[in-house]
Amino acid sequence: MVMAANEKPDNSVPAIVFRRIRYTGETGEKAFVRINLSLFGKEESTQARADGVLEAAFDAINCVVPNDLVFENYTVHSGAPGSNALAKVSITVSEHGREVTAKGEHQDTVVASVIAYINALNRYRK
Repeated sequence: MVMAANEKPDNSVPAIVFRRIRYTGETGEKAFVRINLSLFGKEESTQARADGVLEAAFDAINCVVPNDLVFENYTVHSGAPGSNALAKVSITVSEHGREVTAKGEHQDTVVASVIAYINALNRYRK
């Protein structure tokens, strides 16, 4: 994104937009994650391996969106009883004394977690 010297970025538009995730993981094996997202309107694909699916997902995002954020809190709640309930994820991250909390919802807990993390990254830039 190229801006004139006197222009300011439009922080009302999300810088990072989640598109798609593909992941695999087995007990005793490293998890693999590939994430597609839009970063300032440019389509990006990133991947990572880690001990768990969530760690791999967050690592993959951090490859495209480098940051020094520290996870302060991560919670998951069910939106309703039953096997097809929504997972409601809340993530709090901090950097240099500033804390941001964001949420994500989806039927898949991993997707809800990725949405929450991307929402936190977008909120942090505001």
